Amino acid sequence: MSYKKCPTCGKFMHLTDRLPKDDQFDYELARECGLTQEQIDKAYHGDSPYSRFFYVQDQWECGGCFKLIPHTEGQRYYYNPFFADYNGTKPLTPHEKKALAQKDKP
Repeated sequence: MSYKKCPTCGKFMHLTDRLPKDDQFDYELARECGLTQEQIDKAYHGDSPYSRFFYVQDQWECGGCFKLIPHTEGQRYYYNPFFADYNGTKPLTPHEKKALAQKDKP
Protein backbone atom coordinates (compact mmCIF):
# COMPACT_ATOMS: atom_id res chain seq x y z
CA MET A 1 0.00 0.00 0.00
CA SER A 2 1.24 3.50 -0.84
CA TYR A 3 1.56 6.30 1.68
CA LYS A 4 2.75 9.89 1.69
CA LYS A 5 2.75 12.77 4.18
CA CYS A 6 -0.07 15.32 4.23
CA PRO A 7 1.12 18.81 3.22
CA THR A 8 -1.41 20.37 5.63
CA CYS A 9 -0.98 18.49 8.92
CA GLY A 10 2.00 16.18 8.31
CA LYS A 11 0.14 12.93 9.08
CA PHE A 12 0.15 9.98 6.70
CA MET A 13 -2.12 9.88 3.67
CA HIS A 14 -3.33 6.70 1.96
CA LEU A 15 -4.82 6.01 -1.48
CA THR A 16 -8.61 5.77 -1.55
CA ASP A 17 -10.86 4.24 -4.19
CA ARG A 18 -11.84 6.38 -7.12
CA LEU A 19 -15.05 8.31 -6.55
CA PRO A 20 -17.51 8.61 -9.50
CA LYS A 21 -19.03 11.81 -8.09
CA ASP A 22 -15.63 13.45 -8.61
CA ASP A 23 -15.33 12.58 -12.30
CA GLN A 24 -13.59 14.96 -14.68
CA PHE A 25 -13.81 15.51 -18.43
CA ASP A 26 -10.63 14.97 -20.47
CA TYR A 27 -10.85 18.06 -22.70
CA GLU A 28 -7.41 17.54 -24.23
CA LEU A 29 -8.21 13.96 -25.30
CA ALA A 30 -11.63 14.99 -26.63
CA ARG A 31 -10.06 17.69 -28.78
CA GLU A 32 -7.38 15.28 -30.02
CA CYS A 33 -10.22 12.97 -31.09
CA GLY A 34 -11.75 15.79 -33.12
CA LEU A 35 -14.68 16.80 -30.91
CA THR A 36 -15.99 20.34 -31.32
CA GLN A 37 -16.85 22.58 -28.37
CA GLU A 38 -20.56 21.94 -29.09
CA GLN A 39 -20.02 18.16 -28.85
CA ILE A 40 -18.03 18.59 -25.65
CA ASP A 41 -20.87 20.66 -24.16
CA LYS A 42 -23.33 17.85 -25.05
CA ALA A 43 -21.18 15.34 -23.14
CA TYR A 44 -22.65 16.69 -19.91
CA HIS A 45 -26.19 15.68 -20.87
CA GLY A 46 -27.17 12.16 -19.79
CA ASP A 47 -26.48 9.37 -22.24
CA SER A 48 -24.27 11.33 -24.63
CA PRO A 49 -21.93 9.25 -26.85
CA TYR A 50 -19.17 11.57 -25.63
CA SER A 51 -19.55 10.53 -21.99
CA ARG A 52 -16.64 8.12 -22.52
CA PHE A 53 -14.28 11.09 -22.07
CA PHE A 54 -15.16 11.36 -18.37
CA TYR A 55 -12.71 9.72 -15.97
CA VAL A 56 -11.96 9.27 -12.29
CA GLN A 57 -8.68 8.74 -10.45
CA ASP A 58 -7.70 7.45 -7.04
CA GLN A 59 -7.21 10.11 -4.38
CA TRP A 60 -4.87 10.58 -1.45
CA GLU A 61 -6.80 10.95 1.84
CA CYS A 62 -5.26 12.22 5.06
CA GLY A 63 -5.97 10.21 8.20
CA GLY A 64 -5.66 13.34 10.34
CA CYS A 65 -7.36 16.29 8.64
CA PHE A 66 -9.18 14.23 5.93
CA LYS A 67 -7.78 16.40 3.13
CA LEU A 68 -8.21 14.86 -0.34
CA ILE A 69 -5.57 15.26 -3.06
CA PRO A 70 -5.99 13.76 -6.57
CA HIS A 71 -3.50 10.99 -7.38
CA THR A 72 -2.50 12.62 -10.66
CA GLU A 73 0.35 10.16 -11.27
CA GLY A 74 -2.11 7.27 -11.09
CA GLN A 75 -4.19 5.61 -13.76
CA ARG A 76 -7.29 7.26 -15.19
CA TYR A 77 -10.42 5.11 -15.22
CA TYR A 78 -12.62 6.20 -18.13
CA TYR A 79 -16.41 5.95 -18.20
CA ASN A 80 -17.84 2.95 -20.04
CA PRO A 81 -21.37 3.89 -21.17
CA PHE A 82 -22.19 0.28 -22.07
CA PHE A 83 -21.73 -0.89 -18.48
CA ALA A 84 -22.37 2.53 -16.83
CA ASP A 85 -19.18 2.31 -14.76
CA TYR A 86 -15.65 3.71 -14.70
CA ASN A 87 -13.73 0.66 -15.87
CA GLY A 88 -13.37 1.71 -19.50
CA THR A 89 -10.08 2.17 -21.28
CA LYS A 90 -8.81 5.48 -22.61
CA PRO A 91 -10.49 6.36 -25.93
CA LEU A 92 -7.97 6.18 -28.76
CA THR A 93 -7.10 9.29 -30.76
CA PRO A 94 -7.20 9.05 -34.59
CA HIS A 95 -3.38 8.98 -34.57
CA GLU A 96 -3.34 6.06 -32.09
CA LYS A 97 -5.97 4.18 -34.13
CA LYS A 98 -3.90 4.63 -37.30
CA ALA A 99 -0.72 3.44 -35.56
CA LEU A 100 -2.56 0.40 -34.19
CA ALA A 101 -3.96 -0.44 -37.64
CA GLN A 102 -0.46 -0.20 -39.17
CA LYS A 103 0.91 -2.46 -36.48
CA ASP A 104 -1.75 -5.10 -37.18
CA LYS A 105 -1.05 -5.19 -40.93
CA PRO A 106 1.01 -8.15 -42.12
